[in-house]
Amino acid sequence: MDLSQLIDTAADSKTEADYEAVFSALKGRQVFVNVLKDEAVPDADVRMPVMTIGDNFRVVGLYTSLEAAQAQGAVAGILWEDALAMVGKIPDVNGLAVHNGKDSWFAIDKAAAAIVLAKA
Repeated sequence: MDLSQLIDTAADSKTEADYEAVFSALKGRQVFVNVLKDEAVPDADVRMPVMTIGDNFRVVGLYTSLEAAQAQGAVAGILWEDALAMVGKIPDVNGLAVHNGKDSWFAIDKAAAAIVLAKA
């Protein structure tokens, strides 16, 4: 099963075993995040758009497909493990939303991201 199918399965089943299969497939893999940069200020920090899921769960969106990320705008690549570490350092974000580039995605909160990172 490819990564996109693994994410489809995990998003549908929501079982620990299916999420573990996704996390295993993501080890050492590059994922993609949209970025925002103020072109008028060359030294400005690059920012990432934050999405809100539900009432107040704020996430940074990650894409497993470069093409899907590019459809949303400018992108940067980051290793999965670095993305897990990064989310723990962003104070106003609750987690990550991992998109397969098709119709499926799942969210992972900071505490779970730290656990997945420790196992990586």
